[in-house]
Amino acid sequence: MTDKPEQPPTGSKREGPQVIAEKINRAPPQDNKTAINVAIMDGVSVTFSVEVGRISIPFRSVRTLKQGEVIALDRPINDPMDIRVNGTLVGRGQVVSTEAKKFGIRITEIIAPTNETH
Repeated sequence: MTDKPEQPPTGSKREGPQVIAEKINRAPPQDNKTAINVAIMDGVSVTFSVEVGRISIPFRSVRTLKQGEVIALDRPINDPMDIRVNGTLVGRGQVVSTEAKKFGIRITEIIAPTNETH
């Protein structure tokens, strides 16, 4: 048995001020500023997206698209997909099928964000 306080469950619900205060209080004094920043950010929702590929085409081509047409993208079929968080490239991965028969992404590479990854 440990003396650590029980961690609140994590999930998609935003954390209230009491939970954030508890996280701050659990942090060592020298890390208090970091704990405040992390505690605040833990409640922020972000958009996670997977990009299959891109292509630049004239607008007139977009206007004449018809159902059933195929648009070739810039990425070979076996290349990993780009993983983006709020539009920033953070990794790459392979498309998989989940147990719930939905698309998933297996992360194969983590990319440290830089100015060029936007």
